[in-house]
Amino acid sequence: MRKRKRTLGGKAEGGRRKATGWARARGGKARMCQECHESGEFPVAGGEGAAGSVAAMKLVSWNVNGVRAALGKGLLDWMQATKPDVICLQEVKATPGDVQHVAWPKGYDVVWNAAEKKGYSGTALLTKRKPLGVTLGIGSREHDAEGRAVTAEFDDCYVVGVYVPNAQPELARIAFR
Repeated sequence: MRKRKRTLGGKAEGGRRKATGWARARGGKARMCQECHESGEFPVAGGEGAAGSVAAMKLVSWNVNGVRAALGKGLLDWMQATKPDVICLQEVKATPGDVQHVAWPKGYDVVWNAAEKKGYSGTALLTKRKPLGVTLGIGSREHDAEGRAVTAEFDDCYVVGVYVPNAQPELARIAFR
């Protein structure tokens, strides 16, 4: 097998694309910087204590395709192992009452934005830092009924978890999207 020479921009000699800075993680769905994935560190630009910067925070966003299913597949163990500061969950398909029996890892505040339609869409935000304020939705009744956005305000940043609607066949919901 012929070795390809690495070049800048992630392309190898011969023009074929080559993964050099990014890797697929967690079953091929999430993408993150390979260096961050290997080290487990996710620094925010500026670092802690720099003038006008945001304190370092480990953020994770995950489309769980049903939080109850994710719980059955080890979500809590994963949270204990990775210890993120903020977790944005999309497509939770549950209300807080559906998971009231769950003992979330100690230290997390949990905010839900459930869809009005049972078992449909919805977002959740789990955070170790207590937010100054939380906003559910985007201010549009039609969109907010699907529980697709949750925003947390911290003293030095905002975190927004969003579950974007599918455009559907023939782009039936593209205007809504």
